[in-house]
Amino acid sequence: MDLPRVDPLTVPFYDRFVQVMPPDPNVRRLSENELDELRTESMPEALLTLYREVGVGSFGGGLFWLSKPADLQRALDVWLPRSARRIPFARGAFGDLFYLRDLREEANARGMTGENPGELGDVSVVQVDDGAISVCALSIEDLCDEILGFEENVNGVFRGELVRMATEIYGPLAEHEQFGFAPALALGGAEDITCVRKVDLLVHTSILRQTVAR
Repeated sequence: MDLPRVDPLTVPFYDRFVQVMPPDPNVRRLSENELDELRTESMPEALLTLYREVGVGSFGGGLFWLSKPADLQRALDVWLPRSARRIPFARGAFGDLFYLRDLREEANARGMTGENPGELGDVSVVQVDDGAISVCALSIEDLCDEILGFEENVNGVFRGELVRMATEIYGPLAEHEQFGFAPALALGGAEDITCVRKVDLLVHTSILRQTVAR
C-alpha cells in the first residue's frame, strides 16, 4: 500500500521537537501583545513563532524548558556580561542555559554577506556544571530539528533517565528550580541519582559559577 506523501514545506520546523519532547501541562502560548513586547532587532522571527505556536513552559516531563528572555537573564548574567545581542530563551533540567547570539556586526566587520550559515547568529549553550560555552546550532530551526528532535539526546545530553528518577523522588520542577549535583561535578560529584537534588536555579547557578572559577 502506498502511504501518502508528506510535503516537508508544510511541516513546522518544531515538529520533531514536540514529538520527542511533548509539551507538559504547564506550557502556554504567548499572546500577540506579549510577542510585541519581545520584538527587538536581535530577536529572530523563528523564536517568536516558537513562543506563539508552541509556548513557554516545560517539555518532555521537565527535560527542557522554553522561557521568556527576562526569566533567564539573571542566570545568564552569572556567566556572561549582559548584552542586547545575547538572548536567553531556554534551559535544561540540570540548568544548562541556551541563548541566541546576534553576530551581524561581526559579520559586517569581516565583510561577510550574511547569506552563509552562522554569519547572522547562532544558538549557544552554557554547560553550567563545568562552565563550558559552545555553539550547539546555527538557528532556532536547527536546534528544534537536530538537537531537541534527536531522540538519542533525551538520555544523552539532557540526562533523561536521571530527570525521570529525580522527578519521581522530588516531584516536578517549578519554573525557578532545576536539578543539580551535590557535591558539584567539579568537586567530585557523580552523575548518579544519589547525588541529584532539587535546587533553586539562580542560587545553584551562582554557586556553580564560583566553583568552576577556582
